[in-house]
Amino acid sequence: VIRQKAYKFSFEPTAEQRQQLAIEFGNARFVWNRCLDLRTKAYDAYKADVASGVEGAIKPSWNYVTLSRLVTEWKHGDFPWLADSVAACLTQVLIDQDKAFQHFYRRCKQGEKPGYPRFKSRYDRQAVRYTLDQRQIDRTYQAGEFLKLPKLGAIKVRWSQVPAGIPKMATVSKDQTGRYFVSFACEVEMAPLPLTGKTVGLDLGIKDVV
Repeated sequence: VIRQKAYKFSFEPTAEQRQQLAIEFGNARFVWNRCLDLRTKAYDAYKADVASGVEGAIKPSWNYVTLSRLVTEWKHGDFPWLADSVAACLTQVLIDQDKAFQHFYRRCKQGEKPGYPRFKSRYDRQAVRYTLDQRQIDRTYQAGEFLKLPKLGAIKVRWSQVPAGIPKMATVSKDQTGRYFVSFACEVEMAPLPLTGKTVGLDLGIKDVV
């Protein structure tokens, strides 16, 4: 059976890596918040039109594709410093936001009370996701030995175990105490446990039987 196994390791970035990560975290947070603001205004306008009985109320049209084009315009226009980030990291921000809204709308349709996507603060946990090019994975990753990320180079990972499998993405995060971590998931083959022939009972806590 093929399963996803998650790994998380701490690491100590160099001064140069800390500076680049500050750029990555800040730009990712900026893109998330600015795009969320655009989507929120469009959603509020749509709700107001529906509440007022406006015929043909236009549903919000912002999504990963349209926002990706907008971020590209920002890089060549008002916010050229966004180009200092790894492009794939900003792309993942938009993909994650798309998933957050898809989850929000899906729960709305189901009649539930979903949590609306929130704005991010510099005081919260910071995180960015890197795509690992599988065509060059031998140069960028060796389990238990090294991990190289775009614009960071090799990071000094404290390998507490040797991961099995090859990761496709890596998330670098910084917690509120200033510690840095890298996490990823690998596809590994999990052997089924042997049958013991024994049974297990679960107490569901049922008080009354009708």
